[in-house]
Amino acid sequence: WLSLLAELAAALVVGYLGLRLRAYRDPERGAGRRRDPARRKPYDPVWAVGTAAAAQAIAYYGALTAGWHAGIGVDQLTLLGVRSMQEPLWLCIAQGVAGIVLAVVGWIVEKSCRLPPDDPDAEEETPYGGRRDPYAPGEGGYARHR
Repeated sequence: WLSLLAELAAALVVGYLGLRLRAYRDPERGAGRRRDPARRKPYDPVWAVGTAAAAQAIAYYGALTAGWHAGIGVDQLTLLGVRSMQEPLWLCIAQGVAGIVLAVVGWIVEKSCRLPPDDPDAEEETPYGGRRDPYAPGEGGYARHR
């Protein structure tokens, strides 16, 4: 049960960071609309990248956890007639649900970490070509544009 609390705490932290990033990116939709856009502090790009990485990691971890505990849950179902204590089955169900929640939160936050399509800074001349160059020359061609 303690791991459930840790997983849900991780989902809350990543969800909060994703909401902050989305409120900064889309001020008319989020909590940032109450502030004057000129007075907003710039969002640190390192935090944005960290939020995206954490969201992707949580989404993968959630999918892995849900699948793993679904398999163990099927095994626990075969023991229903043999065992009187059913706590392992309920733990598998709870972990599977928590895995699904983690995957969904990670997926949503990861999608909210993208730059808006009308961002003027994304099309500027940059050393890496901005969005126009699908293979960033500074990365040796390893960075691919989706």
